[in-house]
This record gives sequence, C-alpha cells and structure tokens, in this order.
Amino acid sequence: ILAGYNTMSNNEREKFDIEAYVPFFKNFHIKLGASIIFFGSVILYFFNERIAIFFVACYPILAYIYFIWAGLKYSSRTNQLGSKICIAVLVLTLALILILFFKYGF
Repeated sequence: ILAGYNTMSNNEREKFDIEAYVPFFKNFHIKLGASIIFFGSVILYFFNERIAIFFVACYPILAYIYFIWAGLKYSSRTNQLGSKICIAVLVLTLALILILFFKYGF
C-alpha cells in the first residue's frame, strides 16, 4: 500500500490516512525484525535448527497476514479487495509451507 501511494488518484489519497499508516508501518517492521532475531535465536539455542528454520519460514507470513489485515483500517473500501487477495495468497503460501514441512519432516 505504501509503495502504491504515489500512484493513487487524489481522491484515493484523501481516503488513505498516510499520517497514521507510516508509524504503523515503521513500528511493525522494527518489531518484526527484532522478534525474528530474538525468537529465532532462542529457538535455535534451546531446540534445534529445523524448528528454527520452521519458525523463520512461518512467522513472517503470519506477521504479514496480521499486518495487511490491521492495515485495512487506514485505506478506503476500494483498496481492500487487493489486500484481501494478498491475505488469501499468504494463507495459501503458509498452508503449502506447512504441508512441505510435515511431509518431508522436521
């Protein structure tokens, strides 16, 4: 959404709360990066490499599903269809990753 802001029409820009979205965007990505490093390291230390890989593969997808869903409140109704399609693609991707992990083992 943020990358497409400059290509939006003036009417769409008026319906998008960019002043509230940018801090939300920044805080989400800082917390995502810090939590991947922290929890990935803890899981690697206390468990094993395969579980850490599983975490690093699945956690960002789950986080981005939340991010897109929570970001819907900043945009107009016209932009929400694309966001919902992105969520569906991420859920499908997560399901395929889970199938691969469980089929070929941890």
